[in-house]
Amino acid sequence: MPLLPSPPFNRLCAKVERAFQEVIVNNQVIIPKAAITRGQSSDEKTAPRVEISARGGPEDPPRSGNYHVHVSITVFSSADIDADQLPIEHPSAEDLHEINVGTVLDVLASPNLKDWLNRAVADFFVFELLSDSDLDHTVEGRLFSDSIGFNVYCCAAAIIPEVPLVEAPEPG
Repeated sequence: MPLLPSPPFNRLCAKVERAFQEVIVNNQVIIPKAAITRGQSSDEKTAPRVEISARGGPEDPPRSGNYHVHVSITVFSSADIDADQLPIEHPSAEDLHEINVGTVLDVLASPNLKDWLNRAVADFFVFELLSDSDLDHTVEGRLFSDSIGFNVYCCAAAIIPEVPLVEAPEPG
């Protein structure tokens, strides 16, 4: 399949973060819904939140415009929950965190994830997507966090299929 010209590499990490953000936003069922932020330097630090951060990796093969990008997705929840935002049964802060993590992991474990990412952002294509780490759970003070990483082999270009995706109807 031929490729259209690729934009500069620094935009690729932003496209990867935006694609993951769109997929999680469109599929999360967390109550209360977590804020979704991109980049580790985000000003939004409320909990619950999902932080998506991408950093560049090697171009493979050289001068192809295809890169390996490492993506880290972290779910943060506070041990201090606001009872006004919760349903009547009032789950514990740790239970609520587990629900948040489970919801995000369900989205990321979907067999449709690669297709969703490819549709989420214009001029972006994922060739291969692999989880490159186990879930990492930490507690810092009054904040729970769980992180998972992905290696995304992708390009910042529009893929033009050699064969039409839909057959044109015959005239007549």
